Amino acid sequence: MTKRILDKENLKKVIETTQNIEGYSEASKKVKDEAKIVREKYGIKVSAKR
Repeated sequence: MTKRILDKENLKKVIETTQNIEGYSEASKKVKDEAKIVREKYGIKVSAKR
């Protein structure tokens, strides 16, 4: 058996479809700002590669 390799474009489509099914929506600016304050306060480092 061979492993099926997902390229970035296909993976992006899968993620978008899944988020649409689950009802995901982008966080508001207020929520993002509050999260930034909490991350800075507690020294939480977040890495998101796109």
